[in-house]
Amino acid sequence: MLKQLFLRVMCVGFVTVGVGVNLTVAVAQAQDKWPERAVTFIVPFPPGGPVDTTARLTAQPLAQLWSVPTPIENKAGAGGIVGAQAAAKAAPDVVGSDAHRK
Repeated sequence: MLKQLFLRVMCVGFVTVGVGVNLTVAVAQAQDKWPERAVTFIVPFPPGGPVDTTARLTAQPLAQLWSVPTPIENKAGAGGIVGAQAAAKAAPDVVGSDAHRK
């Protein structure tokens, strides 16, 4: 009895996951290619440090995946505040995504 209940729950779970994956693939195929232009990584620490190295190791495969350049800008100073301000003032990535700036 317990085994049958477990199998039913597992079957329902697999069906639910399968439907979710199919819907996700359908939605992903309907979207336009993103990004269309370069994606700039703003690193709020000096070049050569562990954060800069991690950003560069992350940006390189993303550039190959997206087929767009991924330049890295180091904006060191004030414990990361200079870089955070640069990111806050940067142009939005998506049209209409500047609602938070009002």
